[in-house]
Amino acid sequence: MLLRGVLHEASGVRVVSDDLEAEDFREQAKVFKALQSEVRLKLLKEVSERQPVSAPELHDAFEVTKESIKKNLNQLEEAGLLRSSRERGPGNRPRDEFVLAYGESGVMVQLDVVPDDYDFYLGESDVASPL
Repeated sequence: MLLRGVLHEASGVRVVSDDLEAEDFREQAKVFKALQSEVRLKLLKEVSERQPVSAPELHDAFEVTKESIKKNLNQLEEAGLLRSSRERGPGNRPRDEFVLAYGESGVMVQLDVVPDDYDFYLGESDVASPL
């Protein structure tokens, strides 16, 4: 069964999904849930512009705790939107660096940011690099 869905949020977020198989709904629900948070939407935008980037590097752009940044980055990773790798930071301390997960989850996310408006287009992807 192929479906096309549009989810409109009061916050001005529009999520469009195309050609979803019915059995993929559980995985797609993780993506939609991850995109419900304004903080996670902004994190996704920041990671796309600054990748690779760590939680402490992102902290200055947000008015939330470092722990909250890390938790939200992990939720985006669990949804298949980000990928992390363990790297050595200042003082040779280990830290996770995040990048967009192009083509790894089978989901393509296109984020177009217009002041006070976000558009997301979701669909299956076999592309291993950014558009």
